[in-house]
Amino acid sequence: MQWGVLLLSAISFLPLLCTTVAAPKKPQASVTQPRSFLECCDASAAVALDDHRFVVGDDETSVLRIYDWRTGGKPLQTFDLQPFLDPDITKGEADIEAAAQLGDHVFWLTSHGRSPSGKSRPNRNRIFATTFHTNAGKFSMEFVGKPYEKLLSDLIADTNLVQFGFRAATKRAPKEDQSLNFEGLCATGQGTLLLGFRNPAPQGKALLIPLLNPLEIIRGKARAALGAPVLLDLGGLTIRDLVFRGGFIYILAGPWQSGQERRIYRWDGVGSKADLVTPVTLDHFHSEALFAFPEQSPHIFTVLSDDGSRKTIGLHCKDLPVSQRAFRAFEWTTIQLGREQ
Repeated sequence: MQWGVLLLSAISFLPLLCTTVAAPKKPQASVTQPRSFLECCDASAAVALDDHRFVVGDDETSVLRIYDWRTGGKPLQTFDLQPFLDPDITKGEADIEAAAQLGDHVFWLTSHGRSPSGKSRPNRNRIFATTFHTNAGKFSMEFVGKPYEKLLSDLIADTNLVQFGFRAATKRAPKEDQSLNFEGLCATGQGTLLLGFRNPAPQGKALLIPLLNPLEIIRGKARAALGAPVLLDLGGLTIRDLVFRGGFIYILAGPWQSGQERRIYRWDGVGSKADLVTPVTLDHFHSEALFAFPEQSPHIFTVLSDDGSRKTIGLHCKDLPVSQRAFRAFEWTTIQLGREQ
């Protein structure tokens, strides 16, 4: 009789045991020790060129730099953008904020924002493209078409986007509420690009707008064709960068104001819901660029920290001699246990 009771108790406990084992586990994340890369502080955009080399744009100079992830340190090569973007060097930097690989082209997006004091800066109104080729271990770079300078006009003129008040937004300083400032760009897998806004943040949501004809605009064949806008709930955060990987768009999100809170979300490109990949906050970094090396696990991303305001020897990084400037980068591994990412 006692054995029968014990057997029935064990059988009744089995479903609870199975439920406990099968329950999905919480997301986990790990961050590697940061590596330093020299001669640049304000890393704001990057794209992988092969399985270990990547090209970086920054928001303080009109220069692209190629680095080796394995070794860190100085850039392997540098490319001056000034003659292509604007021969008049007195007009200031291009303020590059985002990059995306689309086929053989790397597209670069500038902030399209005003100066910190709210002054007009036409030199920051550019979307342009480059290609990179290797020969005997060295890269060469070519410009494609011409920089496109009419994106702000296209946003204002699009009747489907009137609700976002772009005309007024373009007249505000970039860190004012409801101003205009791009910080993210990515390919979608259909030959289009997604424009990611740091600002404005309509209804506290992150704003994305598809750019449907990127190749045509840089070749001077058409004005920008813009798709239906998307508003994503990222817990009050907005876009700092985007990357397309494994059929999903991963979003590096942060506050539209100044602040170091960063989270990564994953969006399937449909609807307005994005999933929080990990709640990890990196308090000691100013993460601004997100990309992935093609041969790595789909769970591994490389994140660059814009360290222009980071102090060393009592000075902000951007105020140091070029040889002493540096930004940090690290690998962020995100694994959702219990289901495949």
